[in-house]
Amino acid sequence: MAKSQANPDHLLAPEQFPGLNKAFYATKPWEYFNLLHHASEALLRLYLAHEPLTACPWLDMARVRSPGKFKQIVEARFLRDLP
Repeated sequence: MAKSQANPDHLLAPEQFPGLNKAFYATKPWEYFNLLHHASEALLRLYLAHEPLTACPWLDMARVRSPGKFKQIVEARFLRDLP
């Protein structure tokens, strides 16, 4: 039997959303943008891993360990045709 999972916002009411948004966006901006950076990098890695569609895409991307190498891959893919 599968374990049932509760809805994560089952105790929230729509009236609480403005207060939650206010609290979330009142945090330190550098904390928010640090999270944005990680989310953006994860999406870029997901895209780049599947673009050539090798036998094991996630492993290919996991092997790119240095920030410099990842930057080179991103620049080669997205910036090579810009003037």
